[in-house]
Amino acid sequence: TAPFIHLSAGYAFVCLFGFAVFGAGLERRFGPVAVVALWLVCGAAGIGMKALADPAHAALGAMGCVAGALFAWTVYVVNKEDLRDYDALGLAAMALVVCALPIATDSASVWVLLGGALAGLVAGFVLTRLSPRDA
Repeated sequence: TAPFIHLSAGYAFVCLFGFAVFGAGLERRFGPVAVVALWLVCGAAGIGMKALADPAHAALGAMGCVAGALFAWTVYVVNKEDLRDYDALGLAAMALVVCALPIATDSASVWVLLGGALAGLVAGFVLTRLSPRDA
């Protein structure tokens, strides 16, 4: 349940807005079930890595989910589409904000970020093997 709990409005906004940005692109291509699965897998991977690396401190929030969505979307688009159609500076700014969350708030953790990113990386390569649904 940790990816569903946020202790500050700013942290919640960044995580949920970031997931909406990258999740919407994946949902358009693969449907809502893939996005829900991505949320659950990346959130669990992030919190799980935090629990393994630093069990003394709890982490909350959807930072693993947004990191996973960012990596999954990026891997898919780099392999299957043309990145020239996207605003690279905007994407880089969003990635920078997500990666800076552990510095900005106590409930975020680098371990959650890494766990979610690794799960998203794997999910992105899995999605490249799937054919997108017809829009």
